[in-house]
Amino acid sequence: MNARTSIFGILLLLSGFAAFSQEFIRFGVLAGGDYTTKVNVSDLAYANYRHTDDSKVGYVIGLVSEIALIKNISVQIEPELLKAGSNDASLIRDFTYINLPLELKFFGNKFLSPFIGGYYSYLTSFRVKGENTGYKWVNQNDFATHYDMGLNLGMSFKISERIRLNAKFIFGLVNSNTISPSFHGTLPAIYIIPHKDYNRGLSLYLNYFFLK
Repeated sequence: MNARTSIFGILLLLSGFAAFSQEFIRFGVLAGGDYTTKVNVSDLAYANYRHTDDSKVGYVIGLVSEIALIKNISVQIEPELLKAGSNDASLIRDFTYINLPLELKFFGNKFLSPFIGGYYSYLTSFRVKGENTGYKWVNQNDFATHYDMGLNLGMSFKISERIRLNAKFIFGLVNSNTISPSFHGTLPAIYIIPHKDYNRGLSLYLNYFFLK
């Protein structure tokens, strides 16, 4: 069983727990920022080549629900709109995802609550801008994988009964490139090499719950 299949199974399992748990549930909204990049791993003769693009600041907005399972453990569901991307010397990449993180949260401390889980994302927009595009945004949806799956690991800090501050690390497991990205013009040699791009990032955001 590969990592993607395992994540999908975990998401289904957590969804099942959430559906049967009616003891406690609360809803809210979330908003914050993210700091993302792409880790590039080339194929074939360049298998040992590894490169990380400069990071790009984006944002995240969405909804949140927290459903109690058993004492000190809950399921956290956070459907959200995630703006991510990466920069390098010649190109800016901009990705927009509809993201569904599903996590287990542990309440072992009065203020700090670690959480872990997975996510599934659907790509709604991929565009690039750089020297080879005349520094204009060019839509490249057809040249990117239209989904992503990965792992989340984070920490939630209780500010009040309604407000929590969250920090989350995003570890993508799906290659976002469908072909070598020479489609937008003549590029430096690094981009002529067939390679795989994986999302990595850190989100910092607030949850506001309508119910205490």
